[in-house]
Amino acid sequence: MERTDPVRPYISKPINATNEKPDLTSPMERLRKLQGRVTETLSAHRDQIISALKKTGSVLMYGIILLLVFIAYGSIPNRWYKVITIEGNSMSPTLKYGDLVVITRPPRAIEEGTIVTLQVEDAIVTHRYLGYDENGRRMFKGDANLQPDDFSRTNYRIIGVVKLRIPLLGHINIQANKALDAIQGTQGTDRNEP
Repeated sequence: MERTDPVRPYISKPINATNEKPDLTSPMERLRKLQGRVTETLSAHRDQIISALKKTGSVLMYGIILLLVFIAYGSIPNRWYKVITIEGNSMSPTLKYGDLVVITRPPRAIEEGTIVTLQVEDAIVTHRYLGYDENGRRMFKGDANLQPDDFSRTNYRIIGVVKLRIPLLGHINIQANKALDAIQGTQGTDRNEP
């Protein structure tokens, strides 16, 4: 008794039973033909491509200018927002060394888990608000720190709430501060660590 497989029926013709001739050109020859077609297409649409590149460049330039104006305005005292540079790793991985953050005025009631910026004596510290401890004092902690901050004997005030993070852009500010410190002959201090 002959056994047949119901899933794979018998094929009477060879799989490649078309009348097409096989492509015997070498891969390099096919690549050259493809390059020729791409070159022809680019030549035909050259003006459109150049126009699109110019428009894209203009949009990028205006976007960069707007970003720089936004950062510059946030660097001077104003009533809406402030831009500061993260110069420590206590909030890693949420906020990293060299990030710019945009802070706004703190609300009357701050929710637990909110990232806030504090003025702690002469330092600016950006940490997470944890709520109140058993003594009714506010608790703050950097995400990378093991223990909450001990501000029990320190004067501090909340100066802002972090609203936006711009990765890596603060490195420009850090380098500018180092250059200014070198010119003035002073050493820079870690501006974002207690």
